[in-house]
Amino acid sequence: MGKNRQHNEETQTSMNEKEFVRDDALLDFALNQCAPDETERIARALQNDAEMKNRLELIKNVLAPLDTWTTPPPPASMVSDILDHIAAHQNQAADDQATTIPFEQSEGRGLGGIISLRELVALAACILIFVGILFPGLRLARQNSRMRTCASQMRALGVGASSYAAANSGFLPYAGTSNGPWLVRRGQPRGSNRRHLIPIFRGRFLVNPKLLQCPGDDGKPTADVQDQQEDNEWSILRRSNINVQFMDKPVRITMVVRPFVMPYISDANPLFAGGQFNEDVDPATTNSPSHGGQGQNILHFDGSVGWLSSPMLNRTGDNIWQIGTLRRYQGTEQPQQTTDAFMTP
Repeated sequence: MGKNRQHNEETQTSMNEKEFVRDDALLDFALNQCAPDETERIARALQNDAEMKNRLELIKNVLAPLDTWTTPPPPASMVSDILDHIAAHQNQAADDQATTIPFEQSEGRGLGGIISLRELVALAACILIFVGILFPGLRLARQNSRMRTCASQMRALGVGASSYAAANSGFLPYAGTSNGPWLVRRGQPRGSNRRHLIPIFRGRFLVNPKLLQCPGDDGKPTADVQDQQEDNEWSILRRSNINVQFMDKPVRITMVVRPFVMPYISDANPLFAGGQFNEDVDPATTNSPSHGGQGQNILHFDGSVGWLSSPMLNRTGDNIWQIGTLRRYQGTEQPQQTTDAFMTP
């Protein structure tokens, strides 16, 4: 009886989730605009529902052209080009001895007159003002939307990591030690620090690997150089542009919450773009490339997400891009202090 009751409850829950996922909810899911709990619920419902997957694919196909839409800035010579075109038109009109441009009569009322140079210049000025106001506004709105989506994805990753820890005696996801450097080096397999997120997906605490791809930087991922590893689980991290706190051993979540809340996941570290060290980057002043250099989203070990407009942690003054004050890296360096945040690819 108990098993039948449990089976009925699970069946009813599955039916409720299926009924809940309407097309408008699938649209939010495709745009990464769902709350973390709703994202997980829709992802679970999609696992065993082929019809729902087909509906989601149709929605994604409709949205696909949006990914290719760009807003080019107006040319600097736009005003002068318009004025030159107007002057050429006026000269042609003078040559043809056409002194007026008559309007057609409408409903018996005369609208005769000419379009003067002053009116055309005013029209050109209106167009310029419209372009100057609308285009930057659209770019800002798209950038803010990507920042919010990035923060939402990090919250979902935090939920997955917390669920993993709850099921594993409080230990955070950990993929074991690596024999290779965490930077790309010729002839050596790479031990990317992102590998520690693999157990979250292997244990099905999260099912959407796109959460590992920040939508910033105009939606273009900062893809790493091709790695030597070819296993399927690694492929979900290959094009990820987020970084993870350096971990060289299993860690309990209670060990990193105090004395202050350490960062766990961040946007891409500009020192190691592409998985290689860039010595020309100043870690004290350079923000992540994922949001146009304006700042970076940070997921802390307690599950909170915050925005940093500089690489320095507000409470401790620690630079999240580097180990202490170290300025050169080979890919084998490790923090010496437990409170030293170091976000590695």
